[in-house]
Amino acid sequence: MDQQQTVALPQSMRYSMASLKGVSAETTLRQFASSNGSEFSPTINEIRIPVSGANGFLDVAKSYLYFVIKNKNADAGEKLTLDSDGLCWLDSIRIESQGVLLERLDRAALYQNLKARWQKDITHVHSHESKAGGPLSFDGANAGESIDEAKERGICCQLPLGFLHSHHGKALPAGTQFDIVLRVNPTAASCFVWEKADKYAFTITNPRFYCPLYRVENREVMSEYAQVLSTRGISWDGTCVKTYVQPVSGSGPKTLQINDRSRSLKGLISAKRVTADLTDRAKHSQSSTNITGITQVVYNIAGRNMPQDPMQVTTTDYCRLYDECAKAFAPHGETHAKPHVKASAFVGDRGMMAVDLRRFSDERLTDVGIDTTGGSPNVLELVCTGDNVASDVTTYALCDCTWTIQPNGVLSASM
Repeated sequence: MDQQQTVALPQSMRYSMASLKGVSAETTLRQFASSNGSEFSPTINEIRIPVSGANGFLDVAKSYLYFVIKNKNADAGEKLTLDSDGLCWLDSIRIESQGVLLERLDRAALYQNLKARWQKDITHVHSHESKAGGPLSFDGANAGESIDEAKERGICCQLPLGFLHSHHGKALPAGTQFDIVLRVNPTAASCFVWEKADKYAFTITNPRFYCPLYRVENREVMSEYAQVLSTRGISWDGTCVKTYVQPVSGSGPKTLQINDRSRSLKGLISAKRVTADLTDRAKHSQSSTNITGITQVVYNIAGRNMPQDPMQVTTTDYCRLYDECAKAFAPHGETHAKPHVKASAFVGDRGMMAVDLRRFSDERLTDVGIDTTGGSPNVLELVCTGDNVASDVTTYALCDCTWTIQPNGVLSASM
């Protein structure tokens, strides 16, 4: 076939490609404080922060949670160490609006640590240390900063929620109002690595949510926005995470149920942790994972093996499993994540199991996963050796979610 040869100018000579002028707007960094107190702990452990965008658009892609961790132990030899970063005390996060649950993430500290380890490139390391007290190397250490006796450390972290970090970084529509509900882990020994047994006193003080809010001053733009809202409502999409927990122990074939029902399941990520370590004050219970004692991994979704043939796991052959982890953790529109996990760590205390279920890796598309709403069983099938001690397997199901604000301000979620 004959093809007509075309020529094109280099980008450096495309003078017609000019930047567009932004719409006139006023932006302020808003602070939203907890409404039910200022000091929280494993015994007073629910933090509720009302957030309102009644006067403008919330630029949640730039939002963060700020709080102070206080070590309440007073004597020498009673310091605490962050288990990876400063959210290691966080048991769960919920987004609620007028009694409607919009998103829920259980075992949030573990998921936060895994995302930091698998999604952030090398340029993120020092930023993570400065803001969130995280380790200087995601690959070389689980321990974050230490807080001495009767000292404190200010922390700011982004919350790992699709509602706040939607695809394409969209702001929340004007008029959006919701509550962020945070739960402190009720088991103090699990929250940090403690220097001394039975000295587990700490508080989370003055938690506040910061988010830029902008008001568009162009009347035509706001009139068009109001017309769209009043006609059909406004929707945006992102990735939300559901949590499933199963025990596993001993040798032989093992089957772990994952009762997920999602219209678009994009990936499954499973973290195996030794059960006894979860309440051991000297262990990194929120950041240390392993694949010890596992020789074969396959996910069965609605009667189909994913991947088609099981992934073998030895100390010298784990590359397929590693590749599935890197793909499953990939941000929206990307094919692979940018992990800080080298070979020796993956077969040590960074080992993970995962499978990528996306049909396409295109940032323009949503609903690219598998529909599991039909009710067929979904399971994780393992073959284990005697080295598999009693463990806890947390599986995170990554699925597409669409949030909608109706003309009357009511929010809903569909996943």
